Amino acid sequence: AWEDAGVYTISLSAMNSAGTVSDTHQITISDVPIAGLSASNDSPTWLGEVTTLSATIVSGTNVSFTWDFGDGETGSGEVVTHRYAAGVYTATVTASNTAGEMTATTVVTIQARVYWQYVPLVVKRESG
Repeated sequence: AWEDAGVYTISLSAMNSAGTVSDTHQITISDVPIAGLSASNDSPTWLGEVTTLSATIVSGTNVSFTWDFGDGETGSGEVVTHRYAAGVYTATVTASNTAGEMTATTVVTIQARVYWQYVPLVVKRESG
């Protein structure tokens, strides 16, 4: 069994009382094409916290994942984290191997915290 795609040479020898026969052959091992790529994230995320983005596939071998976070930054891996500014972003993941590539997107929402401040209201009543 081969773990990596490529061209391999195999040798075979058979012998008996009449002698030995040997031969070589080349075999090609290909990656399984990527299928069923999807992207997700754990937003909405509060401003200042990290967002976790995940890519999943139904099938494929020796797959690498690259991310365009939608804010000018990039990353790599099946599961990545990123810190965004407040706003809404479309992150794109590309899954690739020697059989091809696929892309998927996920929308990321980053929320700024709103702090309410209560100011007491003082009403002065004038006499008169």
